[in-house]
Amino acid sequence: MRSLQCGMVGGLLALWCLLGPAAAAADEAPRFDVVHLQAERSRAVTNDLMRVVLTVREQDADPAKLAERVNTAMGWALQKARAVKAVTVQSGGYRTYPVYRDGTLDRWRAVQEVFLQSADFKALGNLIGTLQQRLQGHSLAFAVSDARRDEVENALNAASLDAFKARADLVRTNLNRTGYRIVSLDIGTTGGGPSPRPLMKTMAAESVAPAVEAGTTRLTVTVSGQIQLQ
Repeated sequence: MRSLQCGMVGGLLALWCLLGPAAAAADEAPRFDVVHLQAERSRAVTNDLMRVVLTVREQDADPAKLAERVNTAMGWALQKARAVKAVTVQSGGYRTYPVYRDGTLDRWRAVQEVFLQSADFKALGNLIGTLQQRLQGHSLAFAVSDARRDEVENALNAASLDAFKARADLVRTNLNRTGYRIVSLDIGTTGGGPSPRPLMKTMAAESVAPAVEAGTTRLTVTVSGQIQLQ
């Protein structure tokens, strides 16, 4: 029985030795009449999302008093922000670090961030004006919302694929071929929002909202691949 099993294993190994290299050679066989093509479509999309980072910055020789002041200011800011239904609020990390003078510990500094986001620019702008009475502006940026990005990218995907097929047909026609088949195809998207810019402090006493201009983001879909002419 054992000799029979060994014989079967030996036969399979022999078969693999015969067919394996042949199959590998077939996979690695050079393709002829292969053309690489690329097509892309892009669109400037109005940013419909505003993102702001504000910070609480305090310093004190007593770390306990420092923490209390930061927590008080941030608690006030979160209460104000959460009262604005159109704004999404998220508190950030809390960082404390020492400040030395002449090699000796002089005081402590602490920083905590709060992240605000909204599609209602007016509501968020007014909130910024209020919060800057006690917080400092860090950065402001605009972006395309996920829903809007998906909508535009889906349209650009279809347009880019149509452009790719048009180029493939153009190549086929000019080279007097009857048809083609797609060997490989890659679809990629690019386009991010503008880099965050510093948010300057407004006149806190008047709770003035900052003047903003959303601008646009250019979204691009690229289709690249290979076709084999027939």
